[in-house]
Amino acid sequence: MGDRLDSVIIPKLGSASDLYAVDVIVSQIAASQGIAPVALEGLIETAQGASNLDSIAQYNQDIGSHRLEALHFGAGDYAASVDARTVEIGGLNPDYPGDQWHGIVSRLVAASRANGIVPMDSAFGDFGDPEGYTAAAKRAIAIGFAGKWAIHPSQIALANDVFSPSEADVKNARGILKALDDAAAQGLGAVQYEGKMIDVASERMARSILKVHDNILKSKGVI
Repeated sequence: MGDRLDSVIIPKLGSASDLYAVDVIVSQIAASQGIAPVALEGLIETAQGASNLDSIAQYNQDIGSHRLEALHFGAGDYAASVDARTVEIGGLNPDYPGDQWHGIVSRLVAASRANGIVPMDSAFGDFGDPEGYTAAAKRAIAIGFAGKWAIHPSQIALANDVFSPSEADVKNARGILKALDDAAAQGLGAVQYEGKMIDVASERMARSILKVHDNILKSKGVI
């Protein structure tokens, strides 16, 4: 461990007690080296981890910490853990009517967001299938994931394209906020914008898009 290490991902995280054990060890190593403890991220990829998802996600609140920063879904090992009939890492099983991982990933997103933790989607093993990766990434962002693993350099641009708000997204979000501001000035809580009803929920969604957009610009040194 050194001062250039930002975080440690814990594979096959099964319980909050597993997380605590790693937290203690990493903290002791950091203290012995005279550096700040690194962040922790958990990889939910077993039936045990899925069963204990809520308590894992509540770790920071339970011990008064901010160490746990993200939870990741690991489709391949999770499939093996629950004996799901598939050999595709992160891909869809055509025998299932939809996304066979929808239940667990929806729970992971909800538990993460409820506790201020970043939810990250699984790897997609077939790096020769950019269309499949893009489709999986779009499903992930549609339910609230903040990003998706890239296990091959060719997948990085695909992930950035899907998870970065487009110019149209940003323009629409700003238009929604302006329309709501104008409505508020008239004492209205809801208003029609481009043929659709928008209200305070629309404002929260718009601000979420703009937050991601601004964070990307900050990472590039633009703002």
